[in-house]
Amino acid sequence: MIPIQTALISVSDKSGLAELTATFSKRNITMIATGGTAKFIRESGYPVKEVSEVTGFPEILGGRVKTLHPVIEGGILARRDLPSDVNDLGLHRITPIDCVVCNLYPFEKMMASGEQSLDKVVEEIDIGGITLLRASAKNFKHVVILSSPDQYSLFIEELEKNHGSFPRQLSGEYAIQAFLKSSQYDSHIANHLSKLMLPQADDFPASLSVVLRKKNGLRYGENPHQKAALYEDLSLDRQGFIKSFEQCGGKELSFNNIYDTQAAYTLVREFNQPER
Repeated sequence: MIPIQTALISVSDKSGLAELTATFSKRNITMIATGGTAKFIRESGYPVKEVSEVTGFPEILGGRVKTLHPVIEGGILARRDLPSDVNDLGLHRITPIDCVVCNLYPFEKMMASGEQSLDKVVEEIDIGGITLLRASAKNFKHVVILSSPDQYSLFIEELEKNHGSFPRQLSGEYAIQAFLKSSQYDSHIANHLSKLMLPQADDFPASLSVVLRKKNGLRYGENPHQKAALYEDLSLDRQGFIKSFEQCGGKELSFNNIYDTQAAYTLVREFNQPER
């Protein structure tokens, strides 16, 4: 189990944050937060320390550098079961951080807006947030990383059930989700910058980064003796058949069922309106 005593919070999407911080406050968990998040927590009526108070260093470069500091990264990455790490924490007066709540600048929304200005696009690339995700995920044995508001309810439930501690196995699962989110985020950036910066002689991008996630298993593959699974493409910021379909009845699908349905879906999309 991972006892939660100090939490670092830096979020763009503040959905569910009020309930989460209420739980932290009720359990006397110290909260540290970046500017906008700290303001939200303070206005919700809960005590919070700003990152600059903890590091003794202000946010600089127009907010580009906030959490990139040894006091923050050291507090996250320290291995609590390694005496030399614990000694370093004491030597440099660094408080261990047991939970990190972080979601990233909404780069996907900027892509969907059709923004073509390279300067504006670059400023939507999250650096500190990605570092927090990866550092916390790397140290999942000692730090819980919450990379999505969808995880808050289970986290709160486990915290209440375990008297302020969180199961290490679930922390590992959350770490995998954080690495997947980091990979997906970088894929969006690489694909979008490729469109803006690399010349294209045709309709195909000069480079393409793909991230896939298993949606579900299939009854069998192209042939009955083959195993198969269905994956959705997380690197594309659009709805398609694989992302949006829902099976309402019948037996488990096979590869051929999916292949035929995808062909029908693609055919229908060629029409702008019903034919009379």
